[in-house]
Amino acid sequence: AKQVANILNIKFYDKEEIKEFAIKNGLIDNDYSNKDIYDNFLSLDVNKEAIINQTKVIKKIANNSNAIIVGRASDYILRDNTNLIKIFIYATLDYRVKNIMNYYGDNKKQALKNILNSDKSRSNYYSAISNKKWGEKNNYDLYIDATIENENVVKTICDYINKKCW
Repeated sequence: AKQVANILNIKFYDKEEIKEFAIKNGLIDNDYSNKDIYDNFLSLDVNKEAIINQTKVIKKIANNSNAIIVGRASDYILRDNTNLIKIFIYATLDYRVKNIMNYYGDNKKQALKNILNSDKSRSNYYSAISNKKWGEKNNYDLYIDATIENENVVKTICDYINKKCW
């Protein structure tokens, strides 16, 4: 996602950039500790306050400029945005485990545990907000198998956006 944003010269937001945007734009109280910020703005726990806060921040980001926003049910939150492109990148569990092991240095057991926990959190969060199933093909405009390798994923996304938007 970050590579696509760089190529297309648009802003990129994942949870850390969302947090920074919220702080910079006065959407987070200065008295919040790092734990408060996580619990109220970044958590994927099904927490009404966090959902409301994240929704406000994501809508403000989308109203500011073109952007790539990773996760946080942003596809559902921005569903009324006529320029929205919803993309989901998936891969086999084996492929994901190998990537996590390489990227984070986890052993196979740790990588599998982290992936399953993360998937469960994402699924629960997405379902709570949208009443839809996370990762289901018909929820997205573009559904890409990551095993085609990163450079091909990036090219596919950029080509799609360029044909659809510019």
